[in-house]
Amino acid sequence: MSVPESDISQDLGAGLSPSAKALLQVLARMELGEETEVFQENPDTRNLSMMVSTFRGSLPSALQRRLAGLPGVGRFSTITQNDLISLVTELWADNLSRFSGTEIAVLKAYAETPSVSLNDLATKMHMSYPQARRAYKRLRDSGVLQVRGLLNIDQYGIERMLLALKSPSLAISGPYVEKSLFIDGPSPSAYLVTAHPTERKEEFLQLVKTLRSAADGVSLWHLSKGKVGFSDAYLHPGRGQWKLDSLQFRLACRGGGDSIVLGESTSPPAGAPNPTPAELPIIDQLRMNYECTAAEVVASTGVSESTAFRKCRELRESGLVEPRAQIAIPNLTEHVLAVVSPSAADDVVRAWKALPVTYVTKIRNIENPAENRILLIAALPRGTSRDLVSILHSEFSRADNYVAQIVSAGTESFVSTAAMFDRKSRSWRWSQGDFFDVRSYGVVRNEAETSKVPIDLA
Repeated sequence: MSVPESDISQDLGAGLSPSAKALLQVLARMELGEETEVFQENPDTRNLSMMVSTFRGSLPSALQRRLAGLPGVGRFSTITQNDLISLVTELWADNLSRFSGTEIAVLKAYAETPSVSLNDLATKMHMSYPQARRAYKRLRDSGVLQVRGLLNIDQYGIERMLLALKSPSLAISGPYVEKSLFIDGPSPSAYLVTAHPTERKEEFLQLVKTLRSAADGVSLWHLSKGKVGFSDAYLHPGRGQWKLDSLQFRLACRGGGDSIVLGESTSPPAGAPNPTPAELPIIDQLRMNYECTAAEVVASTGVSESTAFRKCRELRESGLVEPRAQIAIPNLTEHVLAVVSPSAADDVVRAWKALPVTYVTKIRNIENPAENRILLIAALPRGTSRDLVSILHSEFSRADNYVAQIVSAGTESFVSTAAMFDRKSRSWRWSQGDFFDVRSYGVVRNEAETSKVPIDLA
């Protein structure tokens, strides 16, 4: 039920600024599906319609109850529009992170098999198709679940590497740097994921060598695509809250697990990649949204509907672009990264996979191929990352050769095939000075955001 505008004004009166009052009324009209205008439009306010539509219950009513419980509103202080937007976001994040049993089943299924159809999922989970569809729609509309497209880099002559920097004064950036993780502190660290042309590997290695004099440590690793995971082991159904059970995690780290199989990536095929002009923008569209329709491809690329339908089908069926689930739960705001030896990974991976949203992959040292590590990332509820790192420090000795760090910020993008692949030469565009910039670490770090930490490095 929506909140009448007269009740809003009467109950809160002078406690709200004029723009905050207008925004509260806008939320009520949004819930009724009416046309609205928002004062001081910004990226936050553009999300309001999505928040109202995906909120379980009435967001305006929940907001009014929350405001009514605030002490001193109107007497000592006034709530501004920005205050209200922050409160709306907080209420929405808490509400959205309380999943139904059906939504949990959908998240688990897509994390395990991103290509699963809703029909197959409904049959396997013993639910009706409308149930599965409603749960999937809410998860997708809210941004909790997205199915992206993962480029089959072996087929396209691309190599994915992880550049690890310790206490650097310089870092690299550019269109071939897809993702980054930054760890702040007295001895800051950075992990940069690059996806550069395989044929330019030696030139890239020379670029990395120039960074060695500007950091306490520089290492380069081959990065396998790894696997994304989702678990509700630490979700308390009654309260709908995520809470790490420190003792449970600690004991799980001691329980042992199946040995990690360090499989090698497939070798790049002979011959150069040869995507057609029509395929290049469609590949980019599928990478942003693997489940996009032919009509959406037509709207974004300008190709004919028949071409869009045929090319999407060919790219999907050939495996040139593979589905990849992306799970982003609003209340999981902290991130931990760990790098462990294969022997230590046998113990920690099972415990790690019980964390809410995780990524596990293998990395191999470029300069010493016999040196392998397991890299793990987890998204955690607020206030739990320090506990997790503390447990890892106490459970693993220095002999286990591990690192566990709290991630402060990150960036995420992907190499655009339409922009970076040259059809005439059938190769990826390359000019070290144009496509890789060596810049001050502080500048590169300041471009990262706490809300943009990537979980999946593939």
